[in-house]
Amino acid sequence: MTWKFINSLRGRYALVTILLSALLLTGGFFAQYNLTQGRDTATENITNRNQLLQYSRHIRTAIREYNGSLVLFLLMPYEQNSTEYLSLTLEQALKYTNRLLQYPWVTENNKTATVKQLQQALYDYDAAVYVLIKIRKDPDRQYPSMSLARNTMQVHNDRVNTALNIALTETSDESNQEITPVYNQFMPIRYRWTQMVSMFRIYLVNSIGSYDIESIPLQEKAILTLHDSIQENIRSLNDLIQQNKLGFQSEDALVTIHNAFNIWLENFKKVVSIHNSGNWRADVTTIRESIEPYNEKIWNILQSLDIAIEASGNTDVKNLTTIAEKQVTVLWVITLLGLIFLFIGFYFLEYLVLRPIANVALALKHEALGDEEDKIIIHSNITETRNLIDAFDEMHHQVHQRQQELEHQALHDALTGLANRTLLHDRLQHAIRTSRRENKKVALLMIDLDRFKEVNDTLGHHIGDALLVEIGQRLVDTLREADTVARLGGDEFAVVLSDTDEDKASHIAEKIHTLMAEMFYIEEIKLYIKASIGIVLYPKHGKSAQALLQKSDIAMYVAKHNKLGQSVYDPEHDQHSIGRLALMSDLRIALNEDQLELHYQPKIALSSGDIIGFEALLRWQHPKYGAIPPTQIIPLAEQTGDIGDVTKWVIEKALNQLKLWQQRNIFLSISVNLSVYNLYDTELINQVTQLLHDNMPLCHHLTFEITESAMMEQPEQAVEVITLFDNLGVRISIDDFGTGFSSLSYLKRLPVDELKIDKSFVMEIHNDDSDAVIVRSTIDLAHNLGLEVVAEGIENQDIYDILSILGCDHAQGYHISYPLPLNELENWLKPYSTQNAN
Repeated sequence: MTWKFINSLRGRYALVTILLSALLLTGGFFAQYNLTQGRDTATENITNRNQLLQYSRHIRTAIREYNGSLVLFLLMPYEQNSTEYLSLTLEQALKYTNRLLQYPWVTENNKTATVKQLQQALYDYDAAVYVLIKIRKDPDRQYPSMSLARNTMQVHNDRVNTALNIALTETSDESNQEITPVYNQFMPIRYRWTQMVSMFRIYLVNSIGSYDIESIPLQEKAILTLHDSIQENIRSLNDLIQQNKLGFQSEDALVTIHNAFNIWLENFKKVVSIHNSGNWRADVTTIRESIEPYNEKIWNILQSLDIAIEASGNTDVKNLTTIAEKQVTVLWVITLLGLIFLFIGFYFLEYLVLRPIANVALALKHEALGDEEDKIIIHSNITETRNLIDAFDEMHHQVHQRQQELEHQALHDALTGLANRTLLHDRLQHAIRTSRRENKKVALLMIDLDRFKEVNDTLGHHIGDALLVEIGQRLVDTLREADTVARLGGDEFAVVLSDTDEDKASHIAEKIHTLMAEMFYIEEIKLYIKASIGIVLYPKHGKSAQALLQKSDIAMYVAKHNKLGQSVYDPEHDQHSIGRLALMSDLRIALNEDQLELHYQPKIALSSGDIIGFEALLRWQHPKYGAIPPTQIIPLAEQTGDIGDVTKWVIEKALNQLKLWQQRNIFLSISVNLSVYNLYDTELINQVTQLLHDNMPLCHHLTFEITESAMMEQPEQAVEVITLFDNLGVRISIDDFGTGFSSLSYLKRLPVDELKIDKSFVMEIHNDDSDAVIVRSTIDLAHNLGLEVVAEGIENQDIYDILSILGCDHAQGYHISYPLPLNELENWLKPYSTQNAN
């Protein structure tokens, strides 16, 4: 009897009530005891923390005295004993820091690392001050430019003056008319050299802030102008050497002047570099970059320690006392209320809930067993129990109907009413078993819709859903009743064909492909869509439903990738697809971790040979597969849906590179290729537009290359997107021109800046007259429309010369340069940088 009572819900409730009451009473007692103990402990902790605050104040005082000694040293660096007090004050600060480390509070509150950080900061601060002292006591270290001027430039100044005196002495004979021109060439050198050295001395004084700082750029320019004049005089004297008009001493003096002059100028540039970098005074740099940061770090650490100590100490006793008193009161109230609630709840649970529920449970048991004759009549005056009884009666009427509906929903697609993946798997297994018995073949068609995402993105999901329903109905109407049509999710369908060989399956696939290509009329909107179909057969391609489903998906992907419409499974495609799936995953990792890089292929002007810009080409050095070319990267990105992120990454990199170049006065353009998917990706277009707005001054040096076929796929939308980019200042180039089926009516409407002739026409132009005619016609057409022409694929000098004759504007190809990584690109930019500098 006792065990039955405990195993029942009523008995367990009574037992839980007793245990809960005891627990609450015990908890109240211990809560009061623990909070009393906590209050005493907190009082002791506050006393200890006050001592810690005393140590913190001692450390602050020592640091202030240390800083005061440092200021005194800076004012009087050569005063005897000016640095001795620094060591004493630092030792005092470290002494109190070590005492902080010994306090248990520091360890208990996880502040050991902070105190050690303070200790290390003090050592670092002292080391930086030691460096400052050495600099302050050594003028050469304090003023690097002065050292160069005194120890190097003055020496070579003396050499130039000595050599000039020798040359002028030898050539000062006015009676000898042959040497008079030589004398007239040396005299301007002396005059300009004296001017340049004087100007440099003024520049040096101004550079350290003594007089007119604003005139420093003009003085730099004046010195360089005098340098050019002296260089011209030296060249004239070198010409006289060739005419044997200089004496031995004059010729030797000219060599000395030239060498000393170049060394002097080289050191002048070093002085300019030092002053332009702001490090002309080493002690100021040390204070700014070392002393001040360490000092600030020390004060921040001390402040954080003080805050932590005060926050945990000042309100400890008050908070614990208040919490303890409230907690005891609340705990006793909850305990009493809990006891009352438990006893009252037991009464209501027993008489008003447990007994009616027991009757309902018994009725449910009879319902489950189907005992309609033993149906129990249940009565209750409680609203909640009455609702339970009514729900039981309603369930009795609806359970069978809902069971049937659930079975249908579990096996059919909610949108189209077609079989779902589960039912397809069962039907396919059944067809395999039947075919095995009757020695027949079964075909599975995997159907994936092309460009369905564009319908959803452009017209909305409700149009996409209506289109899927219409497609499912077309498939059902076209196929036999014995065939199974299923929707697997998204825009993917599957068809199981019983008693079908490969030829029949291909014929039906072609029929479905044609059917999908016919116009759909959804809510007065005309839609055209295509499908890619993968075909597998049992038992040729697999002997289980899972194997057939997997291989049909591979065959479908081959059909989609190669734009075949349909494709029968080939084992060779399987390995390729596995590797491709791995690359798809790796591409997302490479994009997130910035593993991709850009190479730049130069473009030059055919008329002058000058560099005009570069085409940015995507590269991926895979750690396992090595270099992955763009011809694989772009299709992978398009397949995974990452093409938008890849394109945005390339544009951001190109804009950053343009910014870096323009900071160096290099004004060249960069071309970026856009995929066909980019023109119809609304989210990407908005992101790129914002990016271009943020970098508006750079847009005029950015070119978007768009293939001819991409623009012709949806020409109206292409015109709208390209016009948007053109209004932002981006140049537009039609890539691979001549390979598609362009309409001149669209071409003249597009805000295009250049045409890019496809390399298939350029590479054989010197051997094939037809290609030459096509290229010349394209160039004439572009020029008549006011467009520039770029020819790519130039691989030898013959092609280069022919394009020059035909009037092509710009050239690109391996004959000019392979695509270059950024580090090698600098060699290409050196002549351009020199030209811009001059």
